Amino acid sequence: MQRYITVFLSALLIAAGCKQQDIETFDVEKDGRSIYFPRQDTQMQKDTLFVGFGYSPASVTDSVVLIPVRATGPLDSAQRDFTVSVRPGSSMKAGQHYEFINNGVFFIPARQRTGYIGIRLKRTDDMLQDSVVLDLDLKTNEHFNTRLPFLYKPTDTVDLLHYVVMADNKQGKPYLWTETARNLAKYTNDYLGEYSRAKVLLIIEVMNLEPSALTNPNHFGKPIPFDYLQIWGSYMKYWLSKEKFEGRTRRDENGKEILMGKNA
Repeated sequence: MQRYITVFLSALLIAAGCKQQDIETFDVEKDGRSIYFPRQDTQMQKDTLFVGFGYSPASVTDSVVLIPVRATGPLDSAQRDFTVSVRPGSSMKAGQHYEFINNGVFFIPARQRTGYIGIRLKRTDDMLQDSVVLDLDLKTNEHFNTRLPFLYKPTDTVDLLHYVVMADNKQGKPYLWTETARNLAKYTNDYLGEYSRAKVLLIIEVMNLEPSALTNPNHFGKPIPFDYLQIWGSYMKYWLSKEKFEGRTRRDENGKEILMGKNA
């Protein structure tokens, strides 16, 4: 079973609603047509996408990601291929950790400005311990040049030709139970209770959440609102009580009853 993720103009699955940062002014006659990785007009200008398998169901063995690539200049009536290269230092291995969709043929469709790099990421046992990284670069070919290497912002310089895909299968304690910057770990414990892997998997299943909602700090495109924890904790407390009343006490990997926090 595979999981599909489309990366819309940004990294780390940023939530919808952000203003697009596009390249509008460019002299095609003088400079030709360029390709670049589009970015969002947000504080998150990183060029990295992270995919974590650790809390996905065992049936999920791979995940397909679609990374957009945009072309400058007017639309064209014909399909135009573009070129992507993998940096030699990438720790992801072709065939073992990933494969390109469509046999590695990348293109901007006819009468469109955006094409996609499709990658199938594979869930492997060696990713239980270490993250693997795929470094991608856009390259010049007969259709496109790469004369737009950077987007200059008042406080940042964004590389428009480089993109990083990271993946792991780690099953450690998610950031909700470890982050202290906003006192988040305390709120999590107050509403969701002490961490256990079985509890996290149960919350994902019962609340019908993407695993990244509990494991990826950037899932919502902003810090997770505390009321989400309250809602999840309150409903899970009700659900667990109902299960227990019907003779199905839920227990974690250590045999302890799964309970929510004191404020749930």
